[in-house]
Amino acid sequence: MASFNQRAIKWIDYIKENCIDALKKYCED
Repeated sequence: MASFNQRAIKWIDYIKENCIDALKKYCED
């Protein structure tokens, strides 16, 4: 479970970063 949780956390962080970048692009327009 620990390895799964670590993967999930990394995946969530990755998605959050991408979502934030996408929002910034939209906000800049």
